[in-house]
Order: sequence, then C-alpha cells, then structure tokens
Amino acid sequence: MPVRSVADRAPAFGIHSETAFGNDLFEVIRAARRGIEHDHVVPIGEAVLRQRGEDLSIISYGAEVHLCVEAARILEREGASVEVLDLRSLVPLDRRAILESVKKTNKALVVHEAHRTAGFGAEVAALIAEEAFAFLDGSVLRVAAMDIPVPFSPPLEMAMLPSVDKILTAGRELLRY
Repeated sequence: MPVRSVADRAPAFGIHSETAFGNDLFEVIRAARRGIEHDHVVPIGEAVLRQRGEDLSIISYGAEVHLCVEAARILEREGASVEVLDLRSLVPLDRRAILESVKKTNKALVVHEAHRTAGFGAEVAALIAEEAFAFLDGSVLRVAAMDIPVPFSPPLEMAMLPSVDKILTAGRELLRY
C-alpha cells in the first residue's frame, strides 16, 4: 500500500494494526507478504476476495483478515460456504464489492480491530443496512475490540481484540438464520 500511496500523489496515511507489533500475528503478516514482488502495487479502493463463498460474507481489513480466513476454513469444515472480503483500503471504500458480496450470501459479519463504538466497521454495517437491507436474512453482526482502554498486559490486550473464536461464534450465529 505505501508504494501505491506515493505513486498516486494524493495525500495518504496508513494505520497499522495494534496486534502487528511484537507478537505472532505480525509474523503471520510478514509470512503472507513473502513472495510478493518488490514492485507489487495494491490498488487503492479495490477490495479483494480472499475466499469465495455462498452462505456468509465476512468483511474485514488489515491483520484481522488472516483471522477471518482461518475462521472461514473452520466453518467450511463444518459445512458452511464462507466468503472473506478484504477491503484493503477504507477511503475510498469499495462499496460495490461489499454490496455484491452481501447480496450474494444474504448474511454479513464485519470484523475490525478498532473499538466497536465509532469504529470503521460501524460505517460498513451502516452501508449494508442502508443499501442491502432487503437482501439480508439476519442482522449485520460485528466483531470488534471491546469498548475499553487498551490494556498494558499483552494477554489482556489480546482478550479485548477480535479472535478466531469470537469470529466463529458470530459466524455460527448468523449461519443459524
């Protein structure tokens, strides 16, 4: 993303994941980036499907995408077909990709690392509620960080953030509709 931001000449800034510093998740992200060509440019404003599915859309960005893919694979072993949409950039937001995914699966789970209240996932949930409500078979659910100050203790910090288990719980709830 930084390469594209510089090449675009428009003002841009990046937000890094809370979990990306000093723990195993950062290693997962670095491992995922190995093998990408040095001059690879990620288009700004274009989401990408990390996994195709028919029963549930999980919409996320940043480090949580890896958690979502892991949860989707577990749900698939349980018989569900789960789509994972990686937003990759928030502004501009790929509204078309979000709405197409939700209209296809009729269920939406938004996962983000920000606090639940006033986090960007609320904007994504509002978009779905306003523009795809007639297609929904259930509520738009969100998995986000708890609305508390970020704890200093690493185990407490991880407990307040989204996890595969929290994504699985919400996904299973939606799949019961």
